Amino acid sequence: MIITVDIGNTDIVCGVFKDNELLYHWRFSSSTQASTDEYMMRYFSLFKIHEIDYKNNIQGAIIGSVVPELNRKHYKALLYLLEQHPIIVSSNLLWNLTLNFDKPKEIGVDRLLNVLAAKELYGLPALVVDYGTATTIDIISEESEYLGGTIAPGILISRDALSTRTAQLPSISLEVPPDVLGKNTISSMRSGILYGSAGQTQYLIERIRREFRTSREPHLILTGGFANLMSKLLPFKSIVDSYLTLKGLNILYLQNRHLGGGEGNSGSSPDLSKTE
Repeated sequence: MIITVDIGNTDIVCGVFKDNELLYHWRFSSSTQASTDEYMMRYFSLFKIHEIDYKNNIQGAIIGSVVPELNRKHYKALLYLLEQHPIIVSSNLLWNLTLNFDKPKEIGVDRLLNVLAAKELYGLPALVVDYGTATTIDIISEESEYLGGTIAPGILISRDALSTRTAQLPSISLEVPPDVLGKNTISSMRSGILYGSAGQTQYLIERIRREFRTSREPHLILTGGFANLMSKLLPFKSIVDSYLTLKGLNILYLQNRHLGGGEGNSGSSPDLSKTE
C-alpha cells in the first residue's frame, strides 16, 4: 500500500492506495500552527481506526504540497511512523510531461498532479478544473504538453470575502438556490457565489477552447471539494473525479518509486535539523 498526502492551503487530503485502487481517504484542516507530533498522532489515529498495519503494509509515501512550511512536519511524522523516507514532490521528479510555461518551477504541484492523472486515467487532450481554495483550470495537449491555465478566487474565498469585508452580509452555508434571482439576502448570496462561479468557469472554458485548437474535443475533468455541485451547474459534459490529485500522487510515486525518499533522491528533502 502507498499513502499519498495532498497538502493544500485549506485542507490536507490523504489517501491509501493498493494496486491503483483508493482504499481509504481522509480530509482534515491544514494548519501551520500544528506541530510535527500533532500531525504524527493524526496519522497514527487514522491508521489505527482503519486497522492498517502501517509498519508492514505501507511500502511508500509521497507528499505533494502548496504550503512549504508544512513539508518538514509531515515528512518527519511519516518518517517516524513508517521508518522510511517519503518522497516530496518537486519539479525534479519524472513527470512524463512537457511544461510549456514561462517559469515551470512556479506551477503549483497540485496543478501538475491533476494533469498527470488526467493524462493517465482519461486520455488527452484534457481540461482540468479544480475547485479548491483557488479555482484553477489547466490544459494538457495531445502531445502531453502542459500549456498553462487560469487561477481565480475559490468558492469559499468568495463566500468568506463577502461576510468579512462587508458590514451586513452573514457567513452562510453553500446550497444551490432554485432560482438565480434571490428573494432574500442569503439566497442572493448563494446565487451570486455559485451561479457566478459556474458562469466564470463556463466563460473561461469556452475561451480556452477557442484559443486551444485541436482535432479532438478535450476531456473535461472536474475535481476538488465542489466538483460534484458545480458539475450540475455547468452546461458541459464532464467527468467528476474528486480525488484526482491523490491519484496523480499515486501515479507519480509509481513512476519514481525506484528513487526512494530522503537525501540524494531526485525529489526534494526538507531540512530535518530544524525542530517544531
